Amino acid sequence: VLATDIKTASLFAEPRRIVDADEAIEKLSTVLPEIDYEQTYHKLKSGAGFVWLQRQLTPKQQADIMQLGIPGFGFRTEKRRFYPSGETSSYIVGLTNIDNQGISGMEKYIDDQGLTDLQASGLAVARDLKPVRLSIDLRIQNVVR
Repeated sequence: VLATDIKTASLFAEPRRIVDADEAIEKLSTVLPEIDYEQTYHKLKSGAGFVWLQRQLTPKQQADIMQLGIPGFGFRTEKRRFYPSGETSSYIVGLTNIDNQGISGMEKYIDDQGLTDLQASGLAVARDLKPVRLSIDLRIQNVVR
């Protein structure tokens, strides 16, 4: 397996349900110390119905945030691309962005063929798609890299 999807949680907020943005950010920063206070404050005070706060959390981060019990925070399960062979085959397989869309290599080529659009319209779902099979000798690829 050169690439596969793994499920990951992403944190969102419903700003209209946030009572105290300062308190919410203070609590959240105990789990996500790298979170930008100013940017997060503006998101939480925006009055929007939905804003992303942090994508692709670890299971521990998700559990810790749930323990905080902040009203107006929620999680969405997303897919994240995982490459077991790391950089060895990345030049051919390519990469995806945070939205799991191909941005280089075969990942981009396949997405450019319209599979993403088909999935988005409901005409093709993940179980209907066959795995893409590539013949790559990782030993040779390692030497060439």
